[in-house]
Amino acid sequence: MRQALIDGGGAAHRGLQAPGRPFAGLEPIPLERLAQTELSVFDVVVVPRSCDADRLFARRHQIRRYLDRGGVLISFGELLTDWLPGAHWEAERPVDVERPPTVTNHPLLAGFGPDELWWHRGPEKWCCHGHVNTSVGAEILVANADGQAWLYVDRVSTAGTIVSGSNVDLDTHAFHGGPNAETLLGRLIEWAAAEADRTAELRSTPSAKVAYAYTGVHFQRGLLDGPLGRDFAAVPVEELGGIDLATYAGLWIPRESDQRALHAHRDRIAKYVADGGRLIVLEELDRDWLPGISWRAASIDITDVRMTTHPLVEALEPFGSPWNGHGVLDLPTGAEILIGTPDGGALLGTLEIGSGRVLAGTIDADAHAGYGSTLPASFVEAAVAWLRVGDRTPILAG
Repeated sequence: MRQALIDGGGAAHRGLQAPGRPFAGLEPIPLERLAQTELSVFDVVVVPRSCDADRLFARRHQIRRYLDRGGVLISFGELLTDWLPGAHWEAERPVDVERPPTVTNHPLLAGFGPDELWWHRGPEKWCCHGHVNTSVGAEILVANADGQAWLYVDRVSTAGTIVSGSNVDLDTHAFHGGPNAETLLGRLIEWAAAEADRTAELRSTPSAKVAYAYTGVHFQRGLLDGPLGRDFAAVPVEELGGIDLATYAGLWIPRESDQRALHAHRDRIAKYVADGGRLIVLEELDRDWLPGISWRAASIDITDVRMTTHPLVEALEPFGSPWNGHGVLDLPTGAEILIGTPDGGALLGTLEIGSGRVLAGTIDADAHAGYGSTLPASFVEAAVAWLRVGDRTPILAG
């Protein structure tokens, strides 16, 4: 069992890691190093109160991937940037300080009633951490009198388990010597370890999703948020240095990606492919981050291209005449050019690099899908299916 603490540098973060304190057995991950960390190796991750919420928002995709792999995440404090799936935090309302909470009958809270958990009783606007509006189906353990969560368990927003508290900030009160908070926090850490056993298989089994290199471009987000997004796990490019790509069905690098970041991670990407990974790149590669492939600017006459008979080419048929190529790729000897120009360039082709396979092209069907067109859907789905073919460990959905 491996448990991690996202260390944001706060005094409580350090103090609770001291011998005999509730976080003593947790492996600290400095928040600024989170992007370079593969979270799926941990069964439980704790995010204490007072971590930088803007940094956590930047890592929201990483946190979502961890939870979709069955991770258990504990969070305390105000979720002011909505980085946690299924949760929307709201600041203090009078009901959060003027009336005692509702406490459910849950093993975590055995022996504790409303008075023991009503820590912020006013005056108003003095020191109250608000409440959380949760996903339908989440189990609310402590709530204000209007039913809004102060502490809850969420097993519905992701494949993992979220335990989050705002106005029941166990870590802060434990650090300052609150005996009730110290008892409950220790109890919660033990409970989370048992909960992690329930989803352990998800963390050890390859995902059916495709890792999608994300650089914040509008149509990239549109693809991820649309119906085709079900097949993808968003991976901001700065997280390529930490993610274990082999646990996903493949890697998709879309058009208008950050070429500098890809070049910085070129050794990792090349090793992933050479070791048997599958990669789709539909991009102008103006830097040499992928061995054997180069891009050149060119005007494409789509009436004068040469097409082979191939399922991926057939999948472009519904795309119709609007499809176009943004320049030409020169592929190495032995590559299969599926759509090519008279001078031997490729608009779409496949090749082997080591034990891996690459589908490369300049036909940006995924970009047009991200703008909302349904015409490229068949190609995107066919390309995802191409990634998933091969000798792989049996996969689980998600």
